[in-house]
Amino acid sequence: MQCFKLITAWGILFSFSSCTFHRLDIQTQYLTPDYLASFHIGSPDPHLYDPLLGQRLLIQWSLSSEEVRDNDLSLFLKVRFRNHQEQEVVVPIRSKRGTYLFRVNSALYCQTRGILTYYGEIRSPSSVFAEWVHPLWTPLIRFNFPAND
Repeated sequence: MQCFKLITAWGILFSFSSCTFHRLDIQTQYLTPDYLASFHIGSPDPHLYDPLLGQRLLIQWSLSSEEVRDNDLSLFLKVRFRNHQEQEVVVPIRSKRGTYLFRVNSALYCQTRGILTYYGEIRSPSSVFAEWVHPLWTPLIRFNFPAND
C-alpha cells in the first residue's frame, strides 16, 4: 500500500511538472462560415449571407506584476503575408495578463492571401521579456536590384 501511495504521488508530481507556462502565446485562427454558431444550428444570421473570410491571431500574455510595474512594456508583432508583404504592430502593455486580436479581414485576406508566418515579442526599450516564433519564421531577405534603364 505504501508503494502505491508513492507511485501515485510521483505520477501527480510529473503530471503537474509537464505543464508548460507561456508568458506569450500566439494562435492562428481561420475565419470561415463554419466558424459561426448559426452555421451549425441553422439559425438566421446576416453573416451567413455575407460570410467572414480571413484569419486572426489570438495573442495572450501573462507576466508578473513586477515586470509590468517596473518597465515600459509593449507587444511587438511582425506578420508576413503569403504575398511577402510585412506588417508590424506595436501595442502598449498595461496589465500583467491580456489579449490582443490581430485581424486579417476579407479584403486584406484576398489581397495578401492570408498570413504566412509571424513573430511576436514582449519588450521594454532595453530588453526582451518573452517571445513567440512561428515554426516557419525566418528573416526575409530582400534584394535591391538596379532598375533597367
